[in-house]
Amino acid sequence: MRCTLILSDLTFPPSQGLHEQSLGTARLLAGLCEELQIFIYCKDRRTIDEVALLQELPGRPTITIIPYTGSHIRRGCTNLLFGKLRSAERDIASAAGLFGPDFVHLDMAVAAGLHRIFRNTPGVISWMDPGSRRQFRFALAARGYRRVPHFAAGLVFYLFESLCRSRNKVWHVVSPTDRRYSERAHPGQPVVQIPVSITSLGESDSPSQNSKLRSGCDGGSRPRALIFLDLRVPHLYTSFELLVKRCLLPLESAGLSIQYTVLGRVHADERLESLCKDLDMEFVVWVDDFREALAEFDFVILPDQVGTGLKTRAVHVLAAGCAAIGTSFAFEGIDLESGQHAVVADSWLKWQEGIRQLATDNDLRGRLAHYAPEVAAPFAAHVVSGRWENLYSEMSRPD
Repeated sequence: MRCTLILSDLTFPPSQGLHEQSLGTARLLAGLCEELQIFIYCKDRRTIDEVALLQELPGRPTITIIPYTGSHIRRGCTNLLFGKLRSAERDIASAAGLFGPDFVHLDMAVAAGLHRIFRNTPGVISWMDPGSRRQFRFALAARGYRRVPHFAAGLVFYLFESLCRSRNKVWHVVSPTDRRYSERAHPGQPVVQIPVSITSLGESDSPSQNSKLRSGCDGGSRPRALIFLDLRVPHLYTSFELLVKRCLLPLESAGLSIQYTVLGRVHADERLESLCKDLDMEFVVWVDDFREALAEFDFVILPDQVGTGLKTRAVHVLAAGCAAIGTSFAFEGIDLESGQHAVVADSWLKWQEGIRQLATDNDLRGRLAHYAPEVAAPFAAHVVSGRWENLYSEMSRPD
């Protein structure tokens, strides 16, 4: 098989969960295809170690990096409207024409805007989660005039997605709810749902091997909780503020003392320190060994108050056998039962009750830690890779 892969964004080494998934796609295709041609749109070329990336991918594919500015949707619309009229996209069309791929994988909005260049080539347009649904959800969660920009952005994304409908391109999303939305919003467009994958959950792993029973806070020591999110993302920052004000501070005032660590990809600034000054809380940018770090905590908090798509953070936490609490947004796309695999809390009263239980109930933490990996099994790399291989084989099969 010969494939052209176009990525809308990538850093290497990856600095975001989304980039890890894009790298996984590139790694899978490099292993499957006899020849692979990769184009990477990138806002800062310095964030990609091209030599190391080539060494990471089997088969030594060709890699072309295309710098750009502006938002993903803006460049996607530009690619859609002007196509080969721009020099970079003209070069892509020329190189791909000489390469002659059996299929094309267009990853996210910037790449999706190029689908007309490949009008005669079957392939995949991977949205991960539809931008229109995400923005409409943000609009519903906002108040007053703050709804307007999200609603307008949702309309722009919806129009862009409509113009990316294609008879010979399958749309890809990661969660069942995103698939149902896409099929309802864009009738007639083929849509496939394939989840994110976690390489740390191998073919030989089982829930009992992955889970680690946390015996809890023995000897009078205080419970330790990890708050896991990306504070660089505005809606997650807002979710964190709400968690502190409406849940953690009231619990502290009521006498429940917990040691918190925020794994948030940022250092504590004056604003965060002011917000959390009455809590025992430290901020950590990142850790090298995620699973080893998780073993230090009694439970994990996933405070997402809005969003769409599967959260790689949630899958990793469950796969590692951690007791966790989060909203239905945090666990979207994961088939779990609250109280059995994790605690799902969609009101601040339930948040307070859930964190109090996790901080004081060893049996609950042990049960969640034992059963959580069961719901992560469908996200194992070998399972997800098999689904992609079947899709690629079907697309590249001669008519």
